[in-house]
Amino acid sequence: METTEHKNYLKRSLDWIRTVYKKNWRFSFVLLYAIMSIYVLLELKNHRFHMSDFHVYYVAASRIVHGENLYRPVEDGFYHFKYSPTSAIFFVPFSFLPPVAAQTVYWFFLSFMVCLGLYLSLLMIAPRFKVDDDPGRISNLIFLTALITSVHVSRELELGQVNQLLFVLYIIAVYFLSKGKDLLSALFLTASLFLKPFALIFLPWLLLRKKWKLITFFILFAVVFAALPVIFTGGGLVISQYQGWFQEMGIELSHKQSLLAHENHTICSLIARYTPLRYTRFVVDQVVLFQGIVVALAGAGFFYCVRRGKTLDRGFVCEAAALVGCIPLLTFTSHNAFGFEELAIIILLYHFKAAPLFVKIPVVAGMVCTGGNIYDIVGRKLWFVINNLSVVGIGAVLLIASLAIMRQRRLC
Repeated sequence: METTEHKNYLKRSLDWIRTVYKKNWRFSFVLLYAIMSIYVLLELKNHRFHMSDFHVYYVAASRIVHGENLYRPVEDGFYHFKYSPTSAIFFVPFSFLPPVAAQTVYWFFLSFMVCLGLYLSLLMIAPRFKVDDDPGRISNLIFLTALITSVHVSRELELGQVNQLLFVLYIIAVYFLSKGKDLLSALFLTASLFLKPFALIFLPWLLLRKKWKLITFFILFAVVFAALPVIFTGGGLVISQYQGWFQEMGIELSHKQSLLAHENHTICSLIARYTPLRYTRFVVDQVVLFQGIVVALAGAGFFYCVRRGKTLDRGFVCEAAALVGCIPLLTFTSHNAFGFEELAIIILLYHFKAAPLFVKIPVVAGMVCTGGNIYDIVGRKLWFVINNLSVVGIGAVLLIASLAIMRQRRLC
C-alpha cells in the first residue's frame, strides 16, 4: 500500500512539474538553478569541491587587501595568479569569508549568472517573447541551450573559473547597448577587460557601428579601472604589479605559439591540423603572419555580415553572438571558453524552423560537436580522442558559419 501511494505521489509531482514547465517559462530557470544547486551537494559528497581556479582569485584578493605582491609563480606553483591587478579587487568581497564559504557563495553566484545570461540573451533575441511565444517552447529552448552548453558550464562551476562570468558581462554590455545606454554598456565591457582582455574584439565592431560615445566611455573606464589597485598598494607597488602581469601574459603567449599544440582549438590550429600545413615547420614569424592573414579574412567576412544586416531590427544581436563565439576560435584558451557559443546557440535554436535544411544540418552538427564532449559520458579514452581532434573547435566554426548563412538570408 505504501509503495502504491508513493508511486502515485511521485506521478502527481511529475505531472505538476510538467504542467508548470509548459505553462510558465520562469519555472525552467528555477529548475535550472535548482539543478546547479544540487550539483554542488554532489561535489561535496564526492569530495571534489576544490574550485582550484577560484582559489587563485581568492588568494589574490586577500593579498591585494593587505597591499602584498600578487605574482608569486615559484611560491604558488601551477595555480599562480596571472591576471590583472584590478581583477583581484573584484574578488575582495569573497576574501572576507572562510575558503569553503567563499567557494560556496561563488558557486551560487555563478549559477545565478548562468541563468541571467540565458534570460538576457533570450530577451535580446525576442524582446516580446513573454507575450508572443508559447511558454512551453521557451522552456524547451532554455533547457536545450543549457544541455548543449552543460559540459562547459559544469566545468566552470567545478573549477570556479570566470569564462561564464565574462560571457554574462558581454551579454549585459550588449543588452545596454541595445537600450542606448552607452555609459553602462562601456562599464560592463571594461570590467570584463580586466578579467581577461577578450573584450578588445568588440572595438572594431563598435567602430564599424560608429559608437563614438561608447568607445570614449570605454577608454575612460579603462583608465579608472587600471588605477584602482593604487587604493590598496600605493603608487610604487602598483607599477611592479603591472610589470608582473605583463610578464605573465608574455610567458602565456610564448607557450601558445604552436599551431598543433594540445588543447589548441583556434581556427588557425584547425586549418593547420586539417590541411597539408600540418607538415610545415613554422617559425614564430611565419605563425604570426599566418594568424594575421586568417584574422584579416575573418574580419572581412564579419564586415560584410555587418553591412548585410544594417537594416535588420535585431541585427546587432547576431553580430554580437558571432564576435563572442569567435573569441575561443581566435584565442588559445581553455576548452570551457567554448561556452561563449551560447548566444549563437540560442539564436539558431530560436530561428531553427525558419532555417533551410542545408543550414539545419550544420547547426545540429555544430551543437553536438560543441556540447557532446562530456568526460563522464564518453569516457577517458574517447574524451582525449575527441579533444585532440579539436571537435569543439569544429563545432564552433559550424555554428558561426550557420549564423553567417542565416544573416546572408536575412533571417537573423
